[in-house]
Amino acid sequence: MTICKHLGWLQVTGGKEVALVNPGRLTRIVGELTNPTAQQPSVLFFIGGKAKTQALRELFPNHIKKGRHDGIATLRVDHTSLYSDHPVLFAESDPLTTVVSTLDTSCHETESFPIRWANPTTVHDVYDILHARIFCPFSDVLCIFADDFPDLSSVVDRLKCWAIAGGGSSPPRPSVVIVKQGGEASASPTLDLLEMQDAQFNLDQKVLKDFYTSIKVLYLADEQISPLARFRRLKELLWRQMDEMRNIRLRCRRLYSAVHLNKFFQMAVSQTASSILRPFDFVLASRLGNEVGPDHVDHLTSFLRLGTDCGLSNDTIASFIASTILLDAYPPKMHRKW
Repeated sequence: MTICKHLGWLQVTGGKEVALVNPGRLTRIVGELTNPTAQQPSVLFFIGGKAKTQALRELFPNHIKKGRHDGIATLRVDHTSLYSDHPVLFAESDPLTTVVSTLDTSCHETESFPIRWANPTTVHDVYDILHARIFCPFSDVLCIFADDFPDLSSVVDRLKCWAIAGGGSSPPRPSVVIVKQGGEASASPTLDLLEMQDAQFNLDQKVLKDFYTSIKVLYLADEQISPLARFRRLKELLWRQMDEMRNIRLRCRRLYSAVHLNKFFQMAVSQTASSILRPFDFVLASRLGNEVGPDHVDHLTSFLRLGTDCGLSNDTIASFIASTILLDAYPPKMHRKW
């Protein structure tokens, strides 16, 4: 059996029609976990070029340079976290990369979906739409390297583009860390972009706040110190943001197991390929095959009337209805009991 070294998380193939391909990378990673039905992964997404690659070598030593970097984004797992309750998955993409790639199915199964809303002349728009509609909802933290962009305004423009394209997506939404080289590090190593009063950001703050949980700007220390020390503050910030996002997901009842995360991803790819008129909804997806019927309100009204006619107290009726809603919303094998 051929050992699969492909790292592509998602691919776009060209030809007569543009297609979105799920190469099964997340499925293979879930298969490596020790208890995927209970483990709840966190996803870090790194965006950039040379500066991003340099940072990944320090953040995840022994993980870079392994495998084939194919697709619009690659996905790996930090093997030191395989046995933890919250494995760390990390993805990466390059905004200047070629979006369209060739499809190789020699060593793994793939799912291909024609992109109904795209054509070969708009493939770069596909890059932004996929980040907004698929990668952002499935990531906890986006780490963007500003030095791989023309300037900080270009990064803000890209974030704004994703916010507009992904508007209306299900919360919680990812937090963002923008990384820049030195400069202002001595004055303030970490800034909150959403709280800056600079005029160039004022017009963008509303749309950014509606889509991202937070946006931090981190200035790296001087290159004269060791790489380990230089990127230590970045690692601490990323892990802190991951913990915060995990707590937010827990409060929202949307901290999914690896098995559910993988299934949701498959469904999101299929839906996004067919239409971008509506964002992927995790709640509606979880009820596929168990949709709320159009006569639901009528049945509830009849039950309330019968309960009142039988002399049941409001507390008893409300308690019974609440328990049925919980049982219906969280059937066996869901990601939590309630």
